[in-house]
Amino acid sequence: MFNLTKSDRACLLICATEMLGVKKKFDLYNLFDDIADIFDCESFYDDIVALCGEDFYSKLVECISNGVVDKLIDDCSKLGITPICYASPNYPDRLKNISNPPLVIFCKGRLELLDHKCTLGVVGTRRASRYGADVTRNFCSDLSTNGVCIISGMAKGIDGYAHESTLAVGGDTIAVVATGVDKVYPSENRSIYDKLITNGLVISEYLPGSDARPYRFPERNRIVVALSDGVLVVEAGEKSGALITLDIAIDEGKDCFIVPHNIDTRTARGSNDRLRSMPDALVLEPGDILSRFGIKQKGDNITDSVQLDFFELKIVETLELGERHFDELLELLDIKASELTSILTRLELVGVIKDLGGNYYGV
Repeated sequence: MFNLTKSDRACLLICATEMLGVKKKFDLYNLFDDIADIFDCESFYDDIVALCGEDFYSKLVECISNGVVDKLIDDCSKLGITPICYASPNYPDRLKNISNPPLVIFCKGRLELLDHKCTLGVVGTRRASRYGADVTRNFCSDLSTNGVCIISGMAKGIDGYAHESTLAVGGDTIAVVATGVDKVYPSENRSIYDKLITNGLVISEYLPGSDARPYRFPERNRIVVALSDGVLVVEAGEKSGALITLDIAIDEGKDCFIVPHNIDTRTARGSNDRLRSMPDALVLEPGDILSRFGIKQKGDNITDSVQLDFFELKIVETLELGERHFDELLELLDIKASELTSILTRLELVGVIKDLGGNYYGV
């Protein structure tokens, strides 16, 4: 069971009512000299009603009477979820420094990543092009092997590639999700989620069991930015969530990075357009970001930092001489097709090789 103070429990109580938005929750928190006093809500009836309304006050009384906080704590314990409340000394400093910080973050995985010394938010379109996927894999693989923790939102597309490629090289990564941390959204990211809760960290400000809602995605973007020292936009369309995240990063004074893209690609019109007004954000390789962070790059070649077995090394050496078809590699290695597929998938995930289409591969 968790070692929670009465003030921590008060933060959980506010969240458990499920009636207040992000700003209103924090306004209510600031209404009290000591948030623990909210359990004596009758003494603060006028102030609470004036701020949050009669319906919220009634719900608050109901939650206190029904022991909702105890049930929430018990549910978290059973699900392996750790709540960290704003009133706690363990609450991340990075989150305290933003406007309207989450009153509670629910965490599943490696909590120590919240204090990582160097972090980068990676965002982009859910409809990533092959180029966008390759860039994300190459950047995240290289950056994470050089000590950068990759933060993203576990969405389809760029987010998924960011987490997946980081995990493939044993790097550190945090997913800030727009659901409860016990939910997998989208469902196709189940394998990424399972690896994250063991080798990375999943966090959310929403109660366990919460489903995705459209308004929650832009809300969670502020947390991605807050936890990040800088934000990388790989590929973003016009009026996209990734550009909203970039705007938050600009407002918060964070380092901003943008990868250029083919001018004919619709999914990158937004990020390409931003390069007009933000030319200093242009990055062409992971080293550009590492240099801004003051990190000396371990090696220019990703194979310097990825351990390759006999078959993997043989494939890389072959592809360095030119692109090869799947069947050519199969004949060269004399292994089962399923085994070759598994090897190629791993090498692609860590950014060592590229799927060129048509069953051809290259470096």
